[in-house]
Amino acid sequence: MEHARAGTSVILLILVAVMLGAIAQILLKRGMTQPEFQLPGGPLANTITIAQAFLRPLVFAGIVLYVMSTFIWLVVLSRAPLNVAYPMISFGYVLVVLLSAWLLNEKVAFTTGAGLALICAGVVLIGRGIPGPR
Repeated sequence: MEHARAGTSVILLILVAVMLGAIAQILLKRGMTQPEFQLPGGPLANTITIAQAFLRPLVFAGIVLYVMSTFIWLVVLSRAPLNVAYPMISFGYVLVVLLSAWLLNEKVAFTTGAGLALICAGVVLIGRGIPGPR
């Protein structure tokens, strides 16, 4: 019973870390596009302008969520095999596409949906490798 609980808690931690990372992506995108914000082009971007981007509230919130996600990920790494945990990060691709379609009104092509289904199937198969009761 203890192994099952350990496996479930690792999966929950992975899901939380992935969700925080996906939400961070949405916040970063919104923060960099509303109102329109453009980083300067060229190889030597203006350092002050980049610093201004980090100080935009939505960008800053996205960075904070990434930091939180990283701390949770460190806990995951202490409890799960990397070859099982790391591929599950790909579930973040699914969440980002779904959230961007819902919150940012971005279009999702049929082929993108098919690819997301394959990613989900792969994540489920990999997740079955998390230690549990035998």
